[in-house]
This record gives sequence, structure tokens and C-alpha cells, in this order.
Amino acid sequence: MFETIFIRSRQGQSLETLAANLFAQLNLNIKEARYSENAFGDRFVYGEALGMRITLQKAEDPKFPDYDYQLVFEPLPRIFFMHTFNLDGLAAVTTQYLTEKGLDVTFKPADA
Repeated sequence: MFETIFIRSRQGQSLETLAANLFAQLNLNIKEARYSENAFGDRFVYGEALGMRITLQKAEDPKFPDYDYQLVFEPLPRIFFMHTFNLDGLAAVTTQYLTEKGLDVTFKPADA
């Protein structure tokens, strides 16, 4: 698993509504919204930046049962990372930024 930020939605926001607001705050374009049986909740939205795919989908981690969505940072397939800790700092900074913007978020490093 790669770096993950868990997000508590406001009043049951839909995936699409949260994605539009969140990606705008991150200055990230939505590349695609997809349906997939492999994704928790059967849908996900993603964008790409800085050699990464940034995916928003329903949360599925039993350690964070109060969070509705997860934002996952993972290297694009053509980009090789020797260690995922290279993404820890970016996800931590993004968590702080989103907290300052008023979102209820928490960060889970890949090794947690």
C-alpha cells in the first residue's frame, strides 16, 4: 500500500462532490472517474501529478472506521520508487494543507 490520507466527509458528501472540491483545492485536474469491482465502493476518481496517481475512493481501512474516503498517493507504473517512504513527506504536507483548509483528515504512512 502507498501513502494514504483519510478524509471524513461533511454531511454524506458524494464521491464526485468531494473529488471536485478536493482536487480543486489541490490544483489537480480529475483525469477520470471510473467504476471498478476492485475499488472499495466500486468507484474511484483520480488525477496525475508529479509522477504519481492520486486516487480518491471510499475508505476501507478498519483502523480508520470513522473516515469515509481515502486519498492514495502512488507512483505511476512507469516511475520506479525504491522505497515508498519517498512519498511520506508529500502526503504529510498535503495532510497539513488540507487540515488548514478545514477538512477533517488524517495521514497513514505506508508502513503503518
